[in-house]
Amino acid sequence: MDRTRRPALDGLRALAALGVVVHHAWQYSGHPAPWNLWLQLSLGVALFFCLSGFLVYGPWVRGRPPRIGRFYAVRAARILPLYYLTLAASVALLYGTGHWRYVADWRLLGFAVLAQNYVPSMAGHLNPPTWSLAIEVTFYAVVPLIALLARRRPLPVLIALTVASAVWSHLTPEPAVVRQTLLDVFSLFGVGMIARVLVEGREVPRSLARALFVAGAALVWAAAAHGWGTFPAGVGFAAIVVACASPHAPRLLSARPLAYLGTLSYGIYLWHYPILLALQARGLLPSGFAATCLLVGVLAIAAAAASWHGFERPILLSARGGRSRGGRPSLRAVPSSR
Repeated sequence: MDRTRRPALDGLRALAALGVVVHHAWQYSGHPAPWNLWLQLSLGVALFFCLSGFLVYGPWVRGRPPRIGRFYAVRAARILPLYYLTLAASVALLYGTGHWRYVADWRLLGFAVLAQNYVPSMAGHLNPPTWSLAIEVTFYAVVPLIALLARRRPLPVLIALTVASAVWSHLTPEPAVVRQTLLDVFSLFGVGMIARVLVEGREVPRSLARALFVAGAALVWAAAAHGWGTFPAGVGFAAIVVACASPHAPRLLSARPLAYLGTLSYGIYLWHYPILLALQARGLLPSGFAATCLLVGVLAIAAAAASWHGFERPILLSARGGRSRGGRPSLRAVPSSR
């Protein structure tokens, strides 16, 4: 597998982020039917985790591990600036509304260090989707260690860790989503890492790419329809990711508008809930589900575009030292891992 950036992976990110937006709009619109369909759109987070495993682990699979300090610096530049910006926005947007999700005490320090999953009085407050970031940064912290353990025999080590996480998640009482830890969901990262090991350096034929995409989509659909849990869906997502990382990805996922939304997906994910809460707190949410999806979606995309071009991208390019002619930022410097 070559290192060419695949627009179809950005298309997947877009679908994952928009699915989460629709899921939360559904929650704030009285849970209209079909109930199970809108509920299962939250699986977009599982797709994000799978993508992170597949992409972040890539340098180690290629035998070119990054310098650890630089790896952490670039990851921090990608994740933290927008996290802190949207955290501040959440405080500002909810200030004076009396909304139960608002906090303005010592818990803000907990949010500053991404501890919201581990303190009951913080879980689900300010910007609830950030529970996944607390897990994501934990994954970044341990992935160099996992790579070291798996250096000689990557597949057995990764399979063992992935199965152990899936078994742990199955046998232990399931925590609330906003209180999950990496141990609960590592299997989703793991299937992406395993998929990367299996395809690195190999060409995925067109027929196999199509079969993986169809089979993966069928497995995700079956897992959602029958309530099988996130791990079977994660396996399906891994198959889809492999197909979309090949030159034979579905053209629709590579379409420029969808790929652009994929570039904004992190911002869409972090902006939509503060916008949703601010509208609700001021009585501005539409009464209908479709109208809520449209309003929140448009505002989240607009906020994400503004923050990407005016805030995130310059910071990220600076962290990577990416410059083009004339000293202007170069898109080639933008990492593809999230």
